[in-house]
Amino acid sequence: MGRTFGSLTRLLPMALRALPLLLLFMTFLFINAEVWEMSANLDLGALWLVTLLFAGSAVAFLLVRLPEEVDRIDDDVDAAFLTRTCRGTPLEAACAELVEDAREGRGADPAELAQVTGFERWNLVLALLVIQATQVVLIAVAVFAFFLLFGAIVMTDGVQMGWTGQQSLHNLSWLPNVSGELVKVALFLAGFSSLYLTVSTVTDETYREQFFGTVLREIERAVGMRAVYLTLRARQTAQVTSE
Repeated sequence: MGRTFGSLTRLLPMALRALPLLLLFMTFLFINAEVWEMSANLDLGALWLVTLLFAGSAVAFLLVRLPEEVDRIDDDVDAAFLTRTCRGTPLEAACAELVEDAREGRGADPAELAQVTGFERWNLVLALLVIQATQVVLIAVAVFAFFLLFGAIVMTDGVQMGWTGQQSLHNLSWLPNVSGELVKVALFLAGFSSLYLTVSTVTDETYREQFFGTVLREIERAVGMRAVYLTLRARQTAQVTSE
């Protein structure tokens, strides 16, 4: 439990770095009358179905793109990659020795064992998927809360009725400044933001570095250290066999 909580506290700052850019874009949708009219006139079942559609599309996109990210990482492994990823780890000295031996032709090149396949490959993909999904959920919750607060402050009853085309609002008894229509709009935008952010973190360099860069560096370290470990194990096995 402590390790899980610690991981969550590390993910939260990474997710929040992407929040300002996302809110800047999503606010333009929030002050759009068509979005209000469409969202407010959806029943709750349809609204949740749309939200699940956004989430399912995001997961499907990640399942297609994340294996490509893993393949790109292990394809980029070379001496400099190994030195960088093993720096500051218990394998740093061993990595330097192996890289030097490979350069002088005295041993196997760890980069040749960097290819990640099978269950190991999907283990990395699953790790990326869980981390990415956790961050996106955190962001979606933050977007939902922000628009509830923002809407309660700036969206008067008259504006909401005009934009939704309704004659009255369904105000929540325990939050008189928050209407049911506002909740629907905030939920719709939170769901849409999850899909938008998922795609952007993989395809847009700005979001990618702020939201995904740290995670990819950790995966690179895992791939580099794995290659060094496999090379060391192969060398030790060869020595035992020769004896």
